[in-house]
Amino acid sequence: NGIMAFFMPTQLDWFKQKMSNRKIRDSKSVVKFLQEWGEQLRFAINSSNYHEQKRLKILDGSVIGSAYMDIDEDRESGRIMCNVPHPRQMFVTNNYYGLPVKIHKYFYRTLQQISDEYGKEALDSNQQLSLAKDPNHRVKLIKAIYKNTDFDTKKPSAGKNRRWLVAIANTEAFNAKLQESGLLIKSKQMGGDGYNTVNPIVWQHN
Repeated sequence: NGIMAFFMPTQLDWFKQKMSNRKIRDSKSVVKFLQEWGEQLRFAINSSNYHEQKRLKILDGSVIGSAYMDIDEDRESGRIMCNVPHPRQMFVTNNYYGLPVKIHKYFYRTLQQISDEYGKEALDSNQQLSLAKDPNHRVKLIKAIYKNTDFDTKKPSAGKNRRWLVAIANTEAFNAKLQESGLLIKSKQMGGDGYNTVNPIVWQHN
């Protein structure tokens, strides 16, 4: 609580925006834009569960040495929602310099939730039959976040052209095409989304 109150107080402005380009840093229009943008950002953060989850992340990072916070958007309310998964749910691959290049996170969703979010094609034939009888049956999913080796810096960073891409797999579904377990729900080839910065935010104290 002391760390949160000192570095990220909810009642005070604990961050400030400034342009790195000195030529336009003191421009009145630029300063005004950054102030308005900062107000919107503070509103979004204070409307979310950021501070609540940040406490968990600090506890994990200070005790275990590794902490992760997944940031997403609640489609119904439009609020930014943060989630700090249990350390056992996260697997991180680092490069030679100790920077994350691949992140795997497993989580659970019910058959109904998978159908609503990704469509019935995200379920295999048996799961689709079970959907009517037991829609609350939980299924293990894996979310993979990895660096996009085909990222083009000359194109807009949007859609498939993101620095980080996302793939989600239904581990309990049977892939009839490949004749093996594991059905890919979302990927780059399927028009999957991604991030311009790494998400979840990884904090590793080595």
